[in-house]
Amino acid sequence: MSWAMWVTTVISGLCTGSLFGLVSAAFSFQIGALRMLNFAYGAFVMIGMYLMYGGIHYLGWHIAVVVPVLVIFYFFAGCFLRATLLKRVLPSVQIIVTAGISLVVESLVLYTAGAMPRSLFSGILPAWRFELFGHGLVVINMLNVLTFVVSTVVLLGFSMFLKRTWLGMTIRAVVQQKEAASLMGIDAEKIINIGFGISFIMTSIASIIISLQFVLEPSAGHYYQLIGFLVCVIAGIGNLKGGFFAGLLVGLISTVVSVYIAAWHDPIIFVLFVFVLIYLPHGVFVSKKSLTRAV
Repeated sequence: MSWAMWVTTVISGLCTGSLFGLVSAAFSFQIGALRMLNFAYGAFVMIGMYLMYGGIHYLGWHIAVVVPVLVIFYFFAGCFLRATLLKRVLPSVQIIVTAGISLVVESLVLYTAGAMPRSLFSGILPAWRFELFGHGLVVINMLNVLTFVVSTVVLLGFSMFLKRTWLGMTIRAVVQQKEAASLMGIDAEKIINIGFGISFIMTSIASIIISLQFVLEPSAGHYYQLIGFLVCVIAGIGNLKGGFFAGLLVGLISTVVSVYIAAWHDPIIFVLFVFVLIYLPHGVFVSKKSLTRAV
């Protein structure tokens, strides 16, 4: 393989990895910080893809209208879900409820939209090509670059929101010491509902980006649920910063393996997953200092 092909593969892998990091961010925040076991996460990513498709192709809305509507809808859907079905229930009940929601959502999409795969856009942005010092042609998909930029901005923005804003610090306070925060006059349940809704905003952004690049089908949520969990474990549950780098790592390995030995893609990825579970159970990107404190 030429050097140009190597560069193309690495850039594509990093861009895909940034998307994996974004997909895992909301899932990691829900499990690690909010202590909510959302087994319907993949289903919500999938339904967001279909809502994006339906808004553009069936309602005739412009993408600039569909995106903010979808983001706002997901925020209130997350708040409603936490305030009703998932409020003050045991983890085992959360698993059952969210798994049931996943089955219902997938069945509804399968019934209404059918099993036929759909594609939202083809070639929405051009590819950039340049010669690599006589070693061949490097091809960079500009949609992949946009994915990397958006994923990075969203994750950095969410991290800054948690650390610098009053609402973000309130969420962290409730997560770390719910009883103490309540004694300080904070409505802990309301704050957790809002935090869960904000995590759904990231879910909606991930589904929007995915719908622009990949095929839509009712079973797509299973893959992104699995990827989100895998990246969370490698990064360390609740480690949002590490989740981005873990996503880059998984995306790079996934792309390189797909180019060279595609038949071994799944075994290699899950061997890495098992290795981390056995030898680094707290995650690859978790420092010893951070193990003693909450996210």
